[in-house]
Amino acid sequence: MPVKKAASVVKPGPVKTERAKPAASRRKPALPPPPEDIAAQPLQAVVGMVASAGGLEAFKQFFQAMPAHSGIAFVLIPHLDPKHESLMAQLLGKQTAMPVAEAEDGQRLEADHVYVIPPNHYLTLHKGVIQLSAPPDRGAGQTAIDPFLRSLAADQQERAICIILSGTGSHGSLGLKAVKAEGGMAMVQEPSSAEYDRMPLSAVDTGLADYVLPPGRMPEELLKYVRHFVAGSAALPEPAAAQNDLTQVLALLRARTKFDFRAYRKRMLLRRVLRRMGLNHLERLADYLALLRERPDELSQLGKDLLISVTSFFRDPEMFQVLETQVLPELIESRDTPVRVWVPGCATGEEAYSIAMLLIERIAATGKACPIQIFATDVDEGALEVGRRGIYPDALVADLSRQQLERFFTRADAHHWQVSKQLRETVLFAPQNILADAPFSKLDLVSCRNLLIYLEPEVQQKLLQLFHFALNEGGYLILGPSESIGRHVELYRPVSKKWRIFHRVHTERLARAGFPVQAGTRMSELQPAPPPVPVPHKNLNELTRKVLLEEFAPAAVVINRRYEVLHYSGPTQLYLQQPGGPPSHDLLTLALAALRPRIRAAAIKAIK
Repeated sequence: MPVKKAASVVKPGPVKTERAKPAASRRKPALPPPPEDIAAQPLQAVVGMVASAGGLEAFKQFFQAMPAHSGIAFVLIPHLDPKHESLMAQLLGKQTAMPVAEAEDGQRLEADHVYVIPPNHYLTLHKGVIQLSAPPDRGAGQTAIDPFLRSLAADQQERAICIILSGTGSHGSLGLKAVKAEGGMAMVQEPSSAEYDRMPLSAVDTGLADYVLPPGRMPEELLKYVRHFVAGSAALPEPAAAQNDLTQVLALLRARTKFDFRAYRKRMLLRRVLRRMGLNHLERLADYLALLRERPDELSQLGKDLLISVTSFFRDPEMFQVLETQVLPELIESRDTPVRVWVPGCATGEEAYSIAMLLIERIAATGKACPIQIFATDVDEGALEVGRRGIYPDALVADLSRQQLERFFTRADAHHWQVSKQLRETVLFAPQNILADAPFSKLDLVSCRNLLIYLEPEVQQKLLQLFHFALNEGGYLILGPSESIGRHVELYRPVSKKWRIFHRVHTERLARAGFPVQAGTRMSELQPAPPPVPVPHKNLNELTRKVLLEEFAPAAVVINRRYEVLHYSGPTQLYLQQPGGPPSHDLLTLALAALRPRIRAAAIKAIK
């Protein structure tokens, strides 16, 4: 039973009638046409407005302030009682001159129209057309809110705008991330103005809301944003024309965030920059560049926008079914050595934990005692810390089965779940820039989904070679549904073309092609070449051994009984880092904080 934040007006309750019928049998009159003296506007943007408890009053305040002719379509997803007809459309129709009606299956979105989801339905979009479906048979915590916002993000991309209003729980936060990841915009009701503040607070806590306002003030900023960004995106300059300004933007970002975005697709970068320009009501890239020089906080926000990633537990369930039935049995059969998995670009860890759950279940079913080592890496330290804690809101675990929830999670508080110790110990979270840091090696599975699509084609191909190098013979690679192996058909054989699961093909082991994998000129290439140094004559066998150890050996150190490092070999920079102050040779001082317990255990074992 939700607890109201403050007293509120009494709202009319739903009229109790027969149970809502399936969408196919619902026949409602078509939405009325716009007045004849107003020309129909092209669709500029699609706004998804979501709410639960207290949402009706917030919707009213918004539409009372929203002009009738903006070029925007509005899709409303309140949390409705599935057993009753809804009066939402009729009540909101009194607040605006726009046509307001319940959505129909197969309707194409039109500008200056308001569509309200019917009770007992899910609503998604495909090419601007409404698709209604029966709700899935899942837990009581599942609602239509996040699935709709994900669909809105995928379908409308930078034209997608989400507005999260009054409600209980954390519904909408996942969908907000999806909208932002596709270049859209997010507004959230100012929590103190909401009748129920849990949904707005959860959305604000993501750190991704572009505006936090009372509903009555949202239309003004919405119209400014659409005018500056969405309507102006048709005039997006070609990357070549904006190269000079974009290069300067990336240089400022590199200095501020220590991350080099030159490997990212230039058109994607331009769209994200244009979105930030719209939020700041700027029309010229040169003006935005000047703003970045004056405001470090805007630089940080731009960097955050560029690194947004969307993940969830068992995202694309059919892919995980193929993984469970066609891949994991091959990896687990007839082995007692650890199964090694790498999830680069892991974000907050849901993908890594999903793979861990499948492995634990599969290994238990075989009766084996096979260790699991999953390396989850990302450049975003904040996201990694979320993964290490393993605490997730109700909305994120809503897609898990009851059995998975009971086996692998415990209640952290009224609104969150925490992964079990068994699950958390299988996943090691570590900071890593896949474009610059050394890769893991001797892997059985690499799951790199929806990262390559953001990178330039040349960099994609280098990473595919890198993954081939990192995988064991017989290892597997998983890419995102919109990604491919490109020209590297000799390196991988498809296991599932639909879900981009590939089997590593035996070939001569590739060197780490072009490592570090970074587009553009390396910083070292900007420095003058040092004078040649005479190389003393050495035995060919010794030189060969040295090169092989440096290039292909796994990371290793030689230590004494005082844990002092005497010799380094391989890519130790992935695990060890010299702290500030006087130089140290102490292994545990050098170890990254997240890895220190495991490195200490390995050192104790080695000394014994």
